[in-house]
Amino acid sequence: MNLLTFLTTVSLLCILCQSVSLVQQEQVEKEADIDWTAILEQVGQGISRHTWTAILEQVGQGISRHTWTAILEQVGQGISRHTWTAILEQVGQGISRFHTWRAGDNQTCVPGERKADNGSCVACPAGTYSSETNATICTLCPEGSYNPVTKQSSCQVCPAGSSAGKKGSVNCTLCAAGSYASKNGSEVCDLCAAGSYSDQTGAVDCKSCAAGSYSDQTGAVNCKSCAAGSYSDQTGAVDCKSCAAGSYSDQTGAVNCKSCAAGSYSDQTGAVNCTLCPAGSYATDGGSVECDMCEAGTYQEEEGQINCTLCAPGTATNNTGSIVCTACPGRTFSEAGARNCSKCGNGTHPNGKHSACITITCVPGEVRAVDGFCVSCFAGTYSSTYNATNCTLCPVGTANPLTNQSVCPACKPGSFSNSTGSLNCSLCSPGSYQDKSGQTVCVDCEKGSYQDKTGGSTCSQCRDNRTYTTYTTGANSSLDCVGPLLKYTIENSAPVELTDVKTVYIGGYKTVVVESVSGDWAVRMPEAPYSEYHIIKQGDRLVLSSTLDNLIIEPVIGNVFCYKDSEGHGQLFAGYQTKDQLGRQCDSFCRNTDGDEMGPHCAVNGGKIPKSPCGIPKCVWDVKCSSGDGVGYRGSANNVTTEGGTVVACQAWNSDYPHFHPEFHPTAYNVATYGLGNHNFCRNPDPGNNLEPWCYTTSLWIRWQNCGVKKCDTSLPYFEH
Repeated sequence: MNLLTFLTTVSLLCILCQSVSLVQQEQVEKEADIDWTAILEQVGQGISRHTWTAILEQVGQGISRHTWTAILEQVGQGISRHTWTAILEQVGQGISRFHTWRAGDNQTCVPGERKADNGSCVACPAGTYSSETNATICTLCPEGSYNPVTKQSSCQVCPAGSSAGKKGSVNCTLCAAGSYASKNGSEVCDLCAAGSYSDQTGAVDCKSCAAGSYSDQTGAVNCKSCAAGSYSDQTGAVDCKSCAAGSYSDQTGAVNCKSCAAGSYSDQTGAVNCTLCPAGSYATDGGSVECDMCEAGTYQEEEGQINCTLCAPGTATNNTGSIVCTACPGRTFSEAGARNCSKCGNGTHPNGKHSACITITCVPGEVRAVDGFCVSCFAGTYSSTYNATNCTLCPVGTANPLTNQSVCPACKPGSFSNSTGSLNCSLCSPGSYQDKSGQTVCVDCEKGSYQDKTGGSTCSQCRDNRTYTTYTTGANSSLDCVGPLLKYTIENSAPVELTDVKTVYIGGYKTVVVESVSGDWAVRMPEAPYSEYHIIKQGDRLVLSSTLDNLIIEPVIGNVFCYKDSEGHGQLFAGYQTKDQLGRQCDSFCRNTDGDEMGPHCAVNGGKIPKSPCGIPKCVWDVKCSSGDGVGYRGSANNVTTEGGTVVACQAWNSDYPHFHPEFHPTAYNVATYGLGNHNFCRNPDPGNNLEPWCYTTSLWIRWQNCGVKKCDTSLPYFEH
């Protein structure tokens, strides 16, 4: 090492050793930072890192690695040549190895200051103090004291109601609610003891809980009111006392309990109310822990009474706790208060409104479980009373998709429920309806109507309720409606549809096209409707080109859309129905050639079902009334009424007595055309001379007479739906 390096090392060592001393001292105090600024002012930028390494290797043999690390973090990367020259001048004048080179060595630091490493005085920061002249360190304020400003020679003591829990505090902390400090200089605040509280910060003491309240833990910020059924009659309570049996408290914060009134009792401690003595018992005095039973020969039928009543004469009871006296049987008697009649029930348990120790009331829609808690009724069930013990299955006609219900709603129109405990009502299926609520079944649509949707509350009528019907109940489509349908056009006018009889205005020479879409139709001339007419079969077409004022177009209903039961249960039925009443395809048209009582029928499934009824309705027109000229009448009228009011029976058509009539015997033609037969029913086999049903009479004086059969009109349906 050359002379320059050696001298530099000596000077730097002085500076660094003093810095290390300051670091060690001020680390002990935990407060003042090392004044590295003064050191860095001495350190320049002109010494290379390599030179520093050589210096530090010579100087740092006695300084720990940790201390050197602290120094190196503050010292820069080089020292200027100018600064080193100043250092060498000081070293050359005889400064010792351990001399500290500082400015201001002769300055005197007053209390509240400390001497810095460069000899200047530095004010002690807030939270510290120095009490001596030329102090080298500032001391942290001890616990329980504080110093809010700098340059203090002492710390202030924390006032009562506050504390400082660590050294070097710059202020004191107010005691939190629930704590206090009763003296100055407290390091910590004490928690309020049980039975007391503090509801503000900075408390110097705690308040005792008032009577009727308590605090069962330390550090309370308020006191709790005694619960109903308990009380506290002194201040500073840590808990409340339960009301003794025979007393109660029905409010919170009670300072004492009330005695049960006469006629009531409490048999448990901690009661919130008293229970009325049940019927059959009494309590004369207040403060009772139990009620006395009515003695034998007395009774009490009301609750909360102070005495019992003697059994009236003619009644008796041999039991205690009676609520009624029993009438003596037969002719026996008894004086007031008698015991010798039959026993009565005990009647001593309180009713639901006055039961002892019931703390939970189960509302409708809930039931009480085994553990005493209330649970909700399941979907499909309900409970309608308070404190029910069982949920009831929803009755038929109702459903309940929700839990916790007090009623089961009735099924709405268009729906039903046929089982108990239903979650949902079932919608009526197509072909059925229900127009009422709360029903268990849906009703099939009647004949002549249909329902093609689910949930129907009504059925839709077929397009014409006089001429259209369905051959079965429960129709689920408008296509199930069967009836006559005709289209006609006059010249080039738009087609018009008919479903019933109509007189059509023609107005001169025109071409009329008539086409039967469904059923048979009669096209009649108004001047002679029953002698001049055309019958158009289903699918046929008629073209008329003539001079006409009007045309009568009328559907043929009898034996096409209904059958005349009087003719062998429809043996002459000739309609076009090809489905049975279950909607299955027939092997042929529905007929009843064999006169079966089921009416028109057909074979189904290739004859595997030889006879299946088609559901064809019975005719009303020409059975219960007479239409047109009466030729088609097939009713059962068989007598006439004379002008004098005498009813005379008809003569049978196969008989010539008393009146001979060879032209109107039941020949095959007359049977098929006019309905004659081996019977005496009214018919009209002579439409050229008569226009209503008649018969030969059994009177020798009256050969024949009209039967007076009611004429068919719109007040009567064509057939029985």
